[in-house]
Amino acid sequence: MEEPGDDRYDFWISLGSDELQHVGHCKFHNSTCDLLPPNSIRERHPDWSVYMAERLVKCKTLLANWEEERQIALVEGRFKVGTRLELLDRQASDSVRPARVIQQLGRRICVRVSSQDVDTKDLGDDSAQTKTGIWCDESWELIFPVGWGKQNGWKVVANAQYRQHCEQITSALAQGRKPDYMPFDAMPEIFAWYKNEEEGAESTEKNLKQNKAEWEVGMKFECLDPLNETFLELKVATCIEILKDGYLKVGFDGPDMETEAVPFHCTSPYLFPIHYAKKYGIKLDGPLDDMRNFCWEKYIKQSQGSAAPDDLFDKVPSPNEMEEFKIGSKLEATDQCESNLICPATVRAVRGRLLQIHFDGWGNDYDQLFDYRSRDLFPLGWCEMYGYKLEIPQNDELLSARKKK
Repeated sequence: MEEPGDDRYDFWISLGSDELQHVGHCKFHNSTCDLLPPNSIRERHPDWSVYMAERLVKCKTLLANWEEERQIALVEGRFKVGTRLELLDRQASDSVRPARVIQQLGRRICVRVSSQDVDTKDLGDDSAQTKTGIWCDESWELIFPVGWGKQNGWKVVANAQYRQHCEQITSALAQGRKPDYMPFDAMPEIFAWYKNEEEGAESTEKNLKQNKAEWEVGMKFECLDPLNETFLELKVATCIEILKDGYLKVGFDGPDMETEAVPFHCTSPYLFPIHYAKKYGIKLDGPLDDMRNFCWEKYIKQSQGSAAPDDLFDKVPSPNEMEEFKIGSKLEATDQCESNLICPATVRAVRGRLLQIHFDGWGNDYDQLFDYRSRDLFPLGWCEMYGYKLEIPQNDELLSARKKK
């Protein structure tokens, strides 16, 4: 556009859109498309072919193989299709099962329990984990390197061959030897918490021992439960055991603390100091029937525990940094209860370093809390760019029919 007022025709388009083509595309595909001016300016020039040849001959444009280059940029990630890892059983959090990556879109992977490594009788009836697969970010809390379960005393639900493989890995690590991983095994180096010595950082063990030394069994804190039916509350939690590689065995205070414990890495954004929920207006769930008058100091004294120091947790960013997430701004967000779904969403509230995200078309009870750096939050156009289905906002009729898990 070249005349005053033409900017009213400007519009935004995602760089990943299939509708975006390099200059010259129509010439090379003249049998399937024509290059035409918009109707609103068609009468400005008698011969548009001459005009465009003069104007476009020296212009900068996308690469001719833009679609191929874009695809390469989109699919890069730590995990590849076929990678084997260990997946926490959502129905029995004291167990892990070997799983495989069956699809990959950049950082986002679809993981399914591996029928090659698990006996049929142990597959269970979790259709998401064993049949369709679960979509997640490569930094998800519930996936681990091959051998992690055996090394940390978690129950490994797998066939004899896989369990023997894990025993060999654990034995090698205990003896200071490099384990004989299979080419498709997810090794610790793949995971975000691992510090690669070749990049000039300290080794994993040395770096993480500094954190482990500060964590102690019995320390109490607040936690966002990744296995909960809602992501709109924090829970009273306790460090039950210090595991290897900076992991913690975390129990949620109550009668099922031990049986429903969950492993977290000490760097997890799901961990918070005591009083966080009260300070930022978040519901706190815990061991008392009535949590309205819950007092952390009194509870810690009664339970003979101790509060985990604030230094062990991620800091709340400055107000200036959090201003980037303005109330009412739009984005695309994963439903953390059904992680296969990505939905249109709105920033409803900022609660420290947590964002309260509202799923458009759903009631406020379905809001969820996300860390402000969460890889389950996406800019507008992410689904279009990656070819992933974006759910439509629900209407009242569909909303009333949905049952929360």
